[in-house]
Amino acid sequence: MYAVLLILLFTLLCDSTAAADGQTRPSPSDQQLQFWLQNMVWHHRYSTAEICQVTGLSPEQLQQRLTAFGISDDTRPPRPADRLLLLPYPGGRHPRIGFLDGAIEPQRETKLSAFCPWDDHSYAVLDFPEALWSNLGLTYLAHTHIDTIWSRQGITLPQLEWVANGENGWTSERTLPNGIRIGTTATAHQDHIELMMWLHNGTDKPLSDLRVQNCVMLKAAAGFTQQNNDNKLIRGNYAAARSADGQRWIITAWDPLHRAWANAPCPCLHSDPQFPDCAAGQTQYLRGWFSFYQGSDPDGELARIEATGWKQRPLRHRTANVTGTICDADTGTPLAARLYVQRLDDPQQPFFFATSLNPQSTTVAYNRQVPGTESQERHVSLSAEPFQVQLPPGTYR
Repeated sequence: MYAVLLILLFTLLCDSTAAADGQTRPSPSDQQLQFWLQNMVWHHRYSTAEICQVTGLSPEQLQQRLTAFGISDDTRPPRPADRLLLLPYPGGRHPRIGFLDGAIEPQRETKLSAFCPWDDHSYAVLDFPEALWSNLGLTYLAHTHIDTIWSRQGITLPQLEWVANGENGWTSERTLPNGIRIGTTATAHQDHIELMMWLHNGTDKPLSDLRVQNCVMLKAAAGFTQQNNDNKLIRGNYAAARSADGQRWIITAWDPLHRAWANAPCPCLHSDPQFPDCAAGQTQYLRGWFSFYQGSDPDGELARIEATGWKQRPLRHRTANVTGTICDADTGTPLAARLYVQRLDDPQQPFFFATSLNPQSTTVAYNRQVPGTESQERHVSLSAEPFQVQLPPGTYR
């Protein structure tokens, strides 16, 4: 009788320990489980033990699900030819080699894997944001080892996930308990990854000293695992790492810059930006760049990147479910236009007004009775750039 009780108690303790593992993220649906299993087997090449830790499945359950979904090394698809492969990092496997006590329980909702174009298995882990400081103190941290303003109050932030933006992009946004929202979008192109961060001040007081720590971890990039800074290059906004053979580079940059540096023990690269001071109700933005380079002229490559004008590129902040551009039918040239969307199947909510995808653009909405007439003026004046509008299910014109 006592032996049975001891066994039951031991089982309960073991189950409790497993449940407390912050790296375990059971999927709420078969669709999400299939995505993560494809991610881990096909691309990150996780071991069975690593997959079981992340999913919470037993080895037997895992094999059943892999068979049901048709996921194996033999069914791995080719990489896209028109863009770099960019995927959410699954967690579980620690993305650092060293300084592990400085990143306990890393959170996967800030981490994306950018897969190297020169082999079929290497990747760098982009941690955006790793940390956010403000005049309030350490306002967010994507792992644990020191207190944030929330952990000091006993507040635990909820787990989140990346949201797909079509086939080539990802977005993550977190709302903090005081109303601050911080978000990141990453869009994969053929030769680089376009990055943007935003911070919305939802408090009733101005925010300042808004320093961000953005990290690129190199543990899983073959040839980049030297735990020293002899292979690192810092040039203005740019932080770059050279492979052991000297022929390949990993490059990152953010603007406006606070500090660019490298952390040898991890090893990792940092181009750490700073948001401008942010008044209550205001939103501020940062632009970022990430790319790979094969060659022996890194300074020439950095000059080429700088010449792309990425620091001045138009911002694109999607917050609605429908986007579009008004174009000339013959030339395809974007046009300034007046636009509204009318719903045909709900007279209680008949009109919807678009805004620009560029948060720095001005849109002027009209929804008024024209003086002295029975006419109603309804439209939004848009500049010649993409727009967005939030539409519930329905029929529109």
